[in-house]
This record gives sequence, structure tokens and C-alpha cells, in this order.
Amino acid sequence: MKPAIQYMMKIMTIICLLVIGLILPSNSVNAESKLPLNGTTNGKLTAHQELVYAFTLSKSGKLTLDLKSFSEEADFQLIDDQENEIMDLTLQSDGKTATREVKNYHLEPRNYRLFIKDDSYSGRTGSFVITTTFKESNASDIEPNNGTSEAQLLTFGKKTRGFISEQDDRDVYKISVPRGGRLTLDTSSYVKEGANLSLVDAYNEEIWNKYLRSTELTPGKENQSIYLEKGDYYFFVDRGYPGYTGIYEVNATFKAANNNEVEPNNGSIEAKNLAFYKKITGLLSWNDTDDYYKITIPKKSNVTLDFSSYIDVNATVELINAKNENIFYKDVWGKINTPGRLIQTWSLNKGTYYLRVHNNYYNGIYQFQVKSSHLLPTLSVKPVKTSSTTVSGATEKNASVTTKIGKKTYKTKANAKGQFNIKISKQKAGTQIKIYSTNQYGTTYKTTKVTK
Repeated sequence: MKPAIQYMMKIMTIICLLVIGLILPSNSVNAESKLPLNGTTNGKLTAHQELVYAFTLSKSGKLTLDLKSFSEEADFQLIDDQENEIMDLTLQSDGKTATREVKNYHLEPRNYRLFIKDDSYSGRTGSFVITTTFKESNASDIEPNNGTSEAQLLTFGKKTRGFISEQDDRDVYKISVPRGGRLTLDTSSYVKEGANLSLVDAYNEEIWNKYLRSTELTPGKENQSIYLEKGDYYFFVDRGYPGYTGIYEVNATFKAANNNEVEPNNGSIEAKNLAFYKKITGLLSWNDTDDYYKITIPKKSNVTLDFSSYIDVNATVELINAKNENIFYKDVWGKINTPGRLIQTWSLNKGTYYLRVHNNYYNGIYQFQVKSSHLLPTLSVKPVKTSSTTVSGATEKNASVTTKIGKKTYKTKANAKGQFNIKISKQKAGTQIKIYSTNQYGTTYKTTKVTK
């Protein structure tokens, strides 16, 4: 009985397959036809038919497909040579009025196939019309550039035109900052709906990000500047969602800070001894938010800080003693083209102090100079009487000495022992005489009056 049962089951299976084949229609596939770019193609579907049109894009750009169909139900499907589905669209018509759809796609240079298939239930088919328009992107980005390992180098001062497509949702650019300074990224986006912009460092730590809204006819604009240390950085342009495609342009520029601070100086241990009266240009960057300077006072002195901040919005200035106690704290508000200024004098005892400049959120250039009275020349003047024909005294050796009496000015130089004598004519009692002694650090002056 078993062979008979198996034989009957085979017969029934064959009959079922024949019935299914008669009931369900199969699509017939025609040979591929060439779809002209910037042209119009007319065709007609027959029941359960599938037509295939092929075309090649040698350059990236925007393809516009203007589709019209009179079929009860026709499916249009666009696929590239890597089996990426670009479009899957069904058009339904009553046979008297064509259904029309216009689709735009930003595409990479590849081979493509457009499938047109009859999906009608009644078998009522009709004609269709396809009009294509293609516009090159003229993009200058070099693919692949989809990650930091294959990032395209961005040249300073040269505008780069990039292209986000249906097949390529990200572009990455490498920016090599040669030394500390201000990096500016000027970006214009024509991407449909918008694009994500971001800048990261070599450790993939995000420096800033921005979602830039835009359209093809109304570009989004973003001009972002930030101070960075020497190193490699990466600029990302990502589409927000599928279909957010199009052209963007980015121009990177760089301006060196020309700072003369000595790094590292990010804490009191690393602080370098500060030379008095030397003009210092410092930099607070995204990478380096703290600078320390060591001030050594050999004896009690008046110490003056003259500080200018070009940091928008502000920089914080502190004076700290050797016990890490805060002596002074001040925010200096300024802008890149309008510096804020602080002039502050402290009477400090002999010891070690630290000048700290910092800000965790804002960055830019600052300049300062620290002066100390202990480096200025000492000056003593002997009494001047109505009978005197000289002004004499003692100061630092070889210092320049100037005496002013009314509109007259007398000049001399102290000898190797610091002594000086300046010949004058006899003066009336009460006449005011000003004496100035100048060395490489500055000037000390005194005023005396002529006595009887």
C-alpha cells in the first residue's frame, strides 16, 4: 500500500501546481532598454508585464524623474548596481486621466535600472511617459570619505563643494591645525531639509555640533570659529534622515594666535617663572582652558598687572599665593575686536605667587605684562637751596637722570656708583623740581622744593 499512496500524493502535487500556474498570472520580463538622460520615453504595459530600463551616471548629480501612467496600477522601482533601492513608487489611474509624480534624487555615479511592472488585478493596463532631467553636482569632495580613516584633507582658504546622496549619507574631512590659533568653518548647506555638522578631535571627542536647516533654494548658513591647539581634527557632514540630500559648501580658514606662553602651564606645578615687564600673549583654547604663571618676589614690592582680554565673552584672572589661597579674582569681559582691560596693583611681600588665567567655556587670546617696583631704580635727592647750582643725589648705577624745572629739562647719567650731579641756575624758594631716574624696567621719580 505504501508505494501506491506515495504515487497518489505525487500526482496530487503535480495537479495542484498546474492549477496554481493557471490561476496566478506570471510577469513577463522584457529585455533591457536604454533610458535616455534629459529626454522623454514613451511606453505601454501589457498585463503582468515587467519592463526594464537601464542608464549610467558618469558623475554625481540630481536626477529628476517625471512619471505619468494610465495603468490601473503600475509599480516604478529604481535600483543601483549595488542593489540599493532608490525609489519604489506605485501609480494608480482610472485609465482616462494620467497619474503623475515628479521625484528628485541626488545620486552617485553608478549604473542604474528602472523597473516598470504591471500590478493591476483586472489586467487593465495603459501607456506611460518618463521624462528625465539630470544636473551634475560639480562636487569636489573625493569619495570614499565616510570616516576618519579615509577623511579627505581640507585645505585652508579653498572652498570645497560636497555632495550628500541617496547612497552616501556622510562626508568626513581632516583638518590639520599647524599650531595654536583660530579655526573658522564657513558652511553653506543646500541639502533638502538640513544637515548635521560636527567637529571632533583626534580622540573622537566632540568639540561642537549644529543641525543646519536648509533647502535647495534657501541655503542654511553657519560660520563657526574656535581656538584649538596644534593637531588633527575632523569635520563631519551628515544627512539627518533618508532623503535629506543635496549639495553643501565649506571653507576652512586658520589664523595663528602667535602666543609666546610656554606650555605646559596648566597648574602651579607646571608654571614657568614669569619675567617682569615682558609682554606675554597667551591662548585659552578648547583643548587648554587653564594657564598658570609663576611670579617670584625677592622683597616687598608693588606689583602691577596690565591685562587685556580678546576672549568673547570673558576670561577669569586670579592671583594665588604659595599656599594656594586666593588673593584676587576678577572676570575680564571683552570681544575679539574690542578687548577688555584690567589694571591692578598689589602690595606683595617677598614670596612666590601664581597668576592664573582660565575659562572652561570661552576661548581666545589674552595679553598681559607684570611690573614690579623692586626692579625700578632707587632714587634719593639732596636738598636744593636758593644758593644751589646743582641737583645731586644717588640712584642705580648708569641710570638715566632727568631734571625738570618749569619748562627747562636737564639730563645726565649716573656714574658707576649711582651718583649724579646736574648743573642748574639758582632758583627761588618754593620752586618745584622734578627728578626722574630711568632703567630698562621703568622710571622712578621724586619731587623736591627749593628752600632758603
